[in-house]
Parts: sequence; structure tokens; C-alpha cells
Amino acid sequence: MTTDAQRIEELEQQIEEMREKIYRMGRLAEMGKLIAVTAHELSQPLLGIKAFAQIIQRKINDDKDVSKKIAIIIQQAKIMENILNGLKDFTRPQSYTPGGIDAQQVAADAVELFSERAKKAKVDISTELSGIPPKVSGNRGQLQQVVVNLLSNAIDALAKNGGGRVRLRIEPKNNGTSLIVADTGDGIDAEIQKHIFEPFFTTKAQGEGTGMGLSICKEIIEYHHGTIRVLESAELHQTFGEKFGMGFIVWMPAVSGKKSDG
Repeated sequence: MTTDAQRIEELEQQIEEMREKIYRMGRLAEMGKLIAVTAHELSQPLLGIKAFAQIIQRKINDDKDVSKKIAIIIQQAKIMENILNGLKDFTRPQSYTPGGIDAQQVAADAVELFSERAKKAKVDISTELSGIPPKVSGNRGQLQQVVVNLLSNAIDALAKNGGGRVRLRIEPKNNGTSLIVADTGDGIDAEIQKHIFEPFFTTKAQGEGTGMGLSICKEIIEYHHGTIRVLESAELHQTFGEKFGMGFIVWMPAVSGKKSDG
């Protein structure tokens, strides 16, 4: 039987939880305003970057290596444009438009984007393809944003240890495609893992992260009817046969696929 004192304690706890929720909602509202202003301010210089890159590309077509790098700059600028346009419409309802996206290509583009940063951090990144994964439904720029975030976090974790290895594994799974991003870092405690997808939660030092990256990744994947979760140590060992400290698995449905547990 619940006593009056226990009931009061439960109510106080509920009030405290409600205060925390209201506080977070307020921070999200303020962040929404900040995002809108930032997206507007970044759009103009980004247009200049893309325009100058296109001019340079037309003038150095003979140098295939440089031309390839500039093509990547233009491609990434276009993706950033799409992301900024999405941020401008942050508070508006978004419609879901299915389309055929090659997850392997999305991963390859993300790896190319981090090639120089990985070298400096002494991080080896490799991609494993098991079978031919089907094309998935969704927005290419948003899905690349997820892979980029997972890669960035992995490289940051390894850089603190003087380097390491990152593995991306892509394979068909449950009428869709699964993508695993794992690293040989120290990993994180099970208790911390419970909060890892919460907005503003971060294990990084002040000024190194906002705590929004994984939360946004989760929102993007769920919006695309997919799933994302942390892999357990046993799953990592079963997948790669060696010690990996941290890993995420993303599952995306095929163009006509149904939702899975990933």
C-alpha cells in the first residue's frame, strides 16, 4: 500500500521530470530560431564556394586528380544546400518522398570526405560489402548526414588514442540494407548508452560537441522508416571477429520494403 509520503515523493519526481522536459523544449525552440538564422547566413557564402569551384573545374579539366576533388567539393556543396534548405523548413511539416538511393555510394562518398582527416588522425577506414544491398528509400543528403556523423564521432574517439581502425559494413538485411559503423576505440559505458540518442546529451568536453548529432541521426532514420541502435560487444565480435569498442547499426528499408528491427 502506497503511503502519503511515498505518493508525495512520486509527485515531486514527476514534477521534476516535467520541469526537465519543459526546459529541453525551451532549448529546442531557441535552437530552432538559431538554426533558421544560421541557415540563412550560411547560404550565401556556400553559393560562392560552389560557384568558384565550378569555375575552377572548367579551367583544369586536364588534371583528373584535381578535377575529381573539385567535383567532390561541388557535390558536397549541393548536399549542404539541401541540408540548409531543410533547416530553413525545420518547423514545417515535411512530406516523405521515396526514391532509390545506393547506400554503398553514400558510404563511399562519406569515406572520401573524411580521407584527409583520417590520415592526420592515423585512422584506417575500410568498407566491407556483403552481397548486393538493394536501393533504399529516402533523401540522399540526409542519409549521408547520418553516415558522416557516425564517421566523425568514430574518428574523434580514435584520435584521442593516437589512431585506430574504423569499419563500415554494408549488406542486404530483412528486405532492406544494414550499415554498420564500428571503431576500435574504448567504447562507452552501458549506462551512458541509454541516453546516447537524447538531445543535448554528449560525452565530449565543453565546446567540442552540442549533443545533437546522434539525436538528429535518429530522427532522420526514423523519418525514413528505418532503425538505428548501438551494437553490443558480442554483436561486434560476431560481425568482425576482432575487438571493437563501439559500433552502430543502421537499417533502411528497400524502396518497397517494410519496417524491421534492424
